[in-house]
Amino acid sequence: MEHFRLLHGCTGQTAKLRDDRITGDGSRVLEVVWTGCRTPNAVKLLRVEGGGHNWPSHEPLPAAWREWAGVHNRDIESAEEIWTFLRQLKPDRSSGTCTGHIPCYRHNIRITLGNREHR
Repeated sequence: MEHFRLLHGCTGQTAKLRDDRITGDGSRVLEVVWTGCRTPNAVKLLRVEGGGHNWPSHEPLPAAWREWAGVHNRDIESAEEIWTFLRQLKPDRSSGTCTGHIPCYRHNIRITLGNREHR
């Protein structure tokens, strides 16, 4: 995260716990947003505290998987969170930067949410 903080000139950060959709599972999502950046919302971290080794999702996991991977956090939908962050990176083909002067990388990013594909 330090690399991205420096890249975007961020000077501070805020942190807050996200809503605990599934109480009693022992896990929470901490949202850390770096502030004072040249590009607003350019550096953000969602950290699952108390979760196991799996992908946070609203969908439940089979019991056998939970036994192996540990606590499954269902407070966020990872694919939606990633897409919400990435869709702000709209390329400006004339300048080679993305919206907000975020450097565009020349990768073709595809995310599938349900049966819809986003680019």
